[in-house]
Amino acid sequence: MNKSSSLKDSKDSKKALCELESHKFPTIKKTVTFVDKTLFIKCVLSDARKIVLLTAPRSFGKTTLMDMLKQFLLGKTDLFKNLKICTEETQFFSKHCRSHPVIHIDLGSVRGSSFTQVKHKLSFAINRAFQEHKYLVKKTDDGRIVWTSEKLSISHIDVERFEDFYVRKKCVTLREADLEASLTFLSEVLHTHYEEKVFILIDEYDAPAVGLVFESCPNKDDIRLIHDCLKRFVANTLKFNDFIERSLIFACVRLAGAFSGDAARVIKHYPFLSDFRYAPYLGFTDEEVKQLLELPEVKAACGKVTFKTITKWYDGYMVSNSPLKIFSSWSVLNLLEGVYTTGTLKYSSFWIDTGHVENLRELFAEPSVREKIEELISDSEVKIRRVPSVNVQHLKSLRQLIFLEFDEISEENVELFLQFLADSGYFNILSIDKKKDEIETNTEHFENDSKWCILKIPNFEIKQHIRNVCYSEALATVFEFNLKATSIENYLSALKLVLESTSERAFVDLANAVLVLLSESQGIMNEKEHHHILYTLAYNSKYFEIHSEVQIKKKRKGPGIANTLDMVIINMIFLALCLSILAFSQAAKWDNVNIAVVEYQPVDNVSLNAKQYIEILKNITNTKLDLVVFPEDTLRSDRNTSVEFKVLDTPCDSDTFADFLHDLSCAARLSRTYLAVNLVEKVKCDKSEADSSDNCKNYGFYFYNTDVIFDRNGTIVNRYRKYNLFGEYSMDRPETPEEIVTETDFGLKLGVFTCFDILFKAPAQELLKDGIDAVIYPTMWFSELPFLTAMQAQQMWSYGHNITLFAAGANSRSAGSGGSGVYRGVKGLTVGGVVAEGGTQAFIYQGDDKKQASEDVDELAKKMDGFHLKVDDSVQDYKTVVLNTSVKSTKTELCYENEDKEQFCCNFTVETTLDAIKPDLNFYTYRLVAFSGIRSYSGVANGGIEICGIIACLNNSLTSCAQRFPNYDKVQWPVTFEKITISANFEKSENHTQFPNSLKSSIRPIDTTETAWSGSQVTRDGKDLIERKFSITKPQNRLLTFAIFGRNFEQDSTPRDDNNSSGHLSALWVLLCTSLFVLYEIK
Repeated sequence: MNKSSSLKDSKDSKKALCELESHKFPTIKKTVTFVDKTLFIKCVLSDARKIVLLTAPRSFGKTTLMDMLKQFLLGKTDLFKNLKICTEETQFFSKHCRSHPVIHIDLGSVRGSSFTQVKHKLSFAINRAFQEHKYLVKKTDDGRIVWTSEKLSISHIDVERFEDFYVRKKCVTLREADLEASLTFLSEVLHTHYEEKVFILIDEYDAPAVGLVFESCPNKDDIRLIHDCLKRFVANTLKFNDFIERSLIFACVRLAGAFSGDAARVIKHYPFLSDFRYAPYLGFTDEEVKQLLELPEVKAACGKVTFKTITKWYDGYMVSNSPLKIFSSWSVLNLLEGVYTTGTLKYSSFWIDTGHVENLRELFAEPSVREKIEELISDSEVKIRRVPSVNVQHLKSLRQLIFLEFDEISEENVELFLQFLADSGYFNILSIDKKKDEIETNTEHFENDSKWCILKIPNFEIKQHIRNVCYSEALATVFEFNLKATSIENYLSALKLVLESTSERAFVDLANAVLVLLSESQGIMNEKEHHHILYTLAYNSKYFEIHSEVQIKKKRKGPGIANTLDMVIINMIFLALCLSILAFSQAAKWDNVNIAVVEYQPVDNVSLNAKQYIEILKNITNTKLDLVVFPEDTLRSDRNTSVEFKVLDTPCDSDTFADFLHDLSCAARLSRTYLAVNLVEKVKCDKSEADSSDNCKNYGFYFYNTDVIFDRNGTIVNRYRKYNLFGEYSMDRPETPEEIVTETDFGLKLGVFTCFDILFKAPAQELLKDGIDAVIYPTMWFSELPFLTAMQAQQMWSYGHNITLFAAGANSRSAGSGGSGVYRGVKGLTVGGVVAEGGTQAFIYQGDDKKQASEDVDELAKKMDGFHLKVDDSVQDYKTVVLNTSVKSTKTELCYENEDKEQFCCNFTVETTLDAIKPDLNFYTYRLVAFSGIRSYSGVANGGIEICGIIACLNNSLTSCAQRFPNYDKVQWPVTFEKITISANFEKSENHTQFPNSLKSSIRPIDTTETAWSGSQVTRDGKDLIERKFSITKPQNRLLTFAIFGRNFEQDSTPRDDNNSSGHLSALWVLLCTSLFVLYEIK
């Protein structure tokens, strides 16, 4: 379409019908469809307030109005001859239309994703403002810049400072402080030259602040620096400027906090359509549209267009306290231009998104947003709670919402998004009078204390635009999962058959189609996304029609369930059916599986321990067991009792093996069970190899901490050599981590790793790629507060990866070792515990439906008195803040900043109730914590961690955190956590993983059924991230820890690779003390 077509048959062939490309007042004045808005000039210049801010959506003529005012103040009298300001306001025109000092700056291009970029763009905008006054200076023959103005030449004003802003190359190198004061300096220059105060015009003032959000500035320091810089810039320009006469500011959205307090107090804000004085100058009034259509040139060119045809699609917005309606000038002119150039009347949606809303398109696909939008599309009104003033933080929240899982956006944020759409021109805003409960048009809801407002779509054009965005975005979201076209077609065909038939066969076919669809899709993370996909595919298929009553109807009637269906409910039924089929196939594996994990307290003799193992097997195998797992290092095998063997050896059939190995093999055969034990394996080596270990050089063998798996015949079917040694300097580490998988005759595919391995990428993470059903996990764990007690670590790994863990822990009360169980992924602990008072116990899993009875938390906690618990000293390095539990609700963000000024931020929503505190009893206080960095594991290894959490402390001092009161009977629990939600964004890569981490007073984790753990993929600045969220679903009253525990494997240092001798000494000291504790208990 020609954006500026000339009329072929008009009296003045040079006049264009419309001008759709330029915003310049002189250009638009020459068109046939020019509408005289010049009385706006008097309205602004007569306003009681010197500084006026007008907000309105794009394409309502703001920039043209500003240019018109600029031309008037520059004294361009010829432009205004025969216009209303000249003919109706003769005296005003004669007095004011003359050459005034004017500063005009357009901030629309001042955008960027870093402080450097925005500062650079701001310097460009300032330079252009100075360039408009190039008449003030000239260049001499020797290249110097000098004043042309005599008044300036004799003033104290330094021309070299003017040159700094006037010359672009110099301007872009200036400090932010110089830029912030630039327009104040230019005001002084102009005031000196003209000897009168200055008019300052600022267009698109909100662009830089909004750009901070939607350019996805990654550095929060940059956001703060830019925001503060712009606030000081505006404050210096408007408030601390003695040379200003008046100022007009235009924006799309008024942002609270975008002006400093001083500047904000001198600015009068008129929201879109809120004031009948300014409303008629934005867009076209209904009378102006009628007058346009009566022009002979328009009739000749667009005779098919009537006022009724325009209102059919492009009806106007209602003005507060006025019968006036305001039409979008952009839409009206585009319609006329289209009719003129094509000769046909064709309705189209000419609505232009503000750049802000364009960046939020994906939110239209969110079900709770779409529900409200569908109400509005059906010509209903939607009632929302208003936000008194939208600020940059609100916009950041909206931007972040597009990365949330479906159905997770709160009502508050839905309302914020709808209000933002209203501010951007999508809706009329109707306020509710609180006393009369009467509805009136009023967009000035930011300025009063009205709590509620009503939204309504103003016309069909915007309705159509919203509908297209809403459903196209919903379908586009589905496409992100790479669904196959054939699978989609099969699903829709099966759905069609179900709608036409109630037969059981049709439902089965549909279930099968959904199973195929979901199994072939990529990136689907949870049931909510499954539902969204099924719903949206049906919603957008050719077989269904979307109706204004927000229902989906069959195109043709026929036998079936119903002619009008609520697809959400139907699809949830289908989905439940399909998920139950999937769950059934998975659960079938576990129906007849019996597993025992043994928490064992050893004696200091390998033969005696082996005999005890065999006795335990005899006692528990009256129940037919498929697998028995014993802990790490409880045979007390060492270099002297190490054994040689090969996979597929059957020690029971030979006398060449060590007695204890022979006996254990025979015990597995006799018990008809798989058996996993930990021992020291020796492997012959070549002493002459240059890179051989000390063991090899001194003994001629490598010695490994090895897990051995016997099958029911007593044959060694697999073995795993521990890779991540916790010190263990008498042991060798394999050259590479082993990924050992064992196929069993009871249908489970088992991986295996040992103790400290659980915290590292290899082999623990890598095993997950092998499609295993469960992990055999022998351990001698030294429990550490606040995040790494034994059962806490076991459950977080199992829960986080949704994989079953068979954990068998060595027991030593004085060393802090103990904690065993069978953890069924998201189902949590089925059987298990800590033998807190010392001893041995077998925990037997006999199916998910035989979960052990819950024990009294306080009774369990009392038994933990005297159980040694290490303290994580790195907590002292965390960013922390005391949680004020006397306040019912806390919602805050806590950010940790590392040495490179990189921030890791955690978001907390906490609700608590506080009971009376008894003065004679101890009680815990709580801190919110955030950390991203490296910690030492007792000097044995360094690991990268990323933590957001709530931890208990003995008092308000940080040094008292990660500790436990020694006498549980002297502890009270006045704080109840009614709600906790913690969320944070993490890098999405194989080198990063996160876990849900919790701990109660019993030194057990919270049951998984009382928490919710989720992760959704997000993208920021081209980087894939995972947003993790961890919440409680049931109030908690005995809380020690609740956290997201993340690992950054890129920051790990491998044991023994660090030559820091002090680290080795620390590790050796820890191991020596632990060994003494264990030996003491054995004796």
